[in-house]
Amino acid sequence: MHEEAAHAEPADLENQVPAEPSETSDVVGNSHNSNASLGVIVGNSHNSNASLGVVGNSNASLGEKSRETEEDVPFEMLKYDKSGHSNTSPSQGKSMPASDYADVENSVEIKTPKRKWKLGFSDLGMDLVRACFAEALGTFFLILICVGCANSRVLDSLSTANATVHLQPTYYLAIAFGFGIGIGGIVHILSEASGGHVNPAVSFALFLDKRISFVCLIFYVISQFLGGFAGAGVLYGMGNHSDLDDIYGGNAYDSIEWYQAFLFEMFGTMFLVLTILATINEKRGYVQSYLQPFAIGLAIFIMHIWLIPYTNCGINPVRGTVWNIVIGVAGDQSLVFLFAPLVGAGFAVPIFNYIFNPGYCS
Repeated sequence: MHEEAAHAEPADLENQVPAEPSETSDVVGNSHNSNASLGVIVGNSHNSNASLGVVGNSNASLGEKSRETEEDVPFEMLKYDKSGHSNTSPSQGKSMPASDYADVENSVEIKTPKRKWKLGFSDLGMDLVRACFAEALGTFFLILICVGCANSRVLDSLSTANATVHLQPTYYLAIAFGFGIGIGGIVHILSEASGGHVNPAVSFALFLDKRISFVCLIFYVISQFLGGFAGAGVLYGMGNHSDLDDIYGGNAYDSIEWYQAFLFEMFGTMFLVLTILATINEKRGYVQSYLQPFAIGLAIFIMHIWLIPYTNCGINPVRGTVWNIVIGVAGDQSLVFLFAPLVGAGFAVPIFNYIFNPGYCS
């Protein structure tokens, strides 16, 4: 009798625990004990309501909606959507904890996502319209506010008799702070809508890294230049720059040759793009959402301290051309500021993937 009861017990337990309703997601992982179960949930990529996340316990669960993709992709890739930015919502104040990544590594090997080239006609839609509007607004503020920091009135107000030269380092630091903190803030604002590129060289780099499609690249670049020209026009008009003898803020190189300026701009953009690729690298896990714009802004701040004495620091085809065109000083030098950042971005992507991203080829 006792043996029969023992054999019947599993059947009773099975009757007591109702079967869970079927889901459209796959669960990967295993349970080591009843208090330490871990599963990686990847939603059906064709379901707009699908969710992904790491489920550990009631206090450490994370679920996010993933956008529609053309095929089922690994968990790591779903952390980045078509705009090339993290799907982790900044409104949560945090993204996937490093401890969760460590747990995932025990059951699922985390590798660099295998992304594919995309022409991207499927990206056409309201999401792309919203992203392009965000990019245009971002470059509008970049030119209006950040270039506006490089104003001759600022230096004149700091100057006393024959003290202009001595105050130039302070002036350079003010511009560097304006661009670094300003662009960091712009990236933070736009990150959820478009990824916060505000730079054709950054968009080009993310296209080469297969994070955005060719269609997104073209529409992003057009939007960035339109926003930049709008910002330059408003800055010129509101600031009464036509009344100034010297209009600052343009990009030029007077004390060096064109090839030296090209190399300065190329290496400066390489450093910026390498910083961006490092901050969005899936293998490094995800930090608080505000730290990524902070790292990018800090890189831009350092690049301005370095490059202002040589080229006034462009490292952005929009920033390096539109203000020069609006104030009427564009010339052959503008070609350097248009193409050097793109070349730097083109070099940065393979350098990061094959040198700074171990396992990319495996």
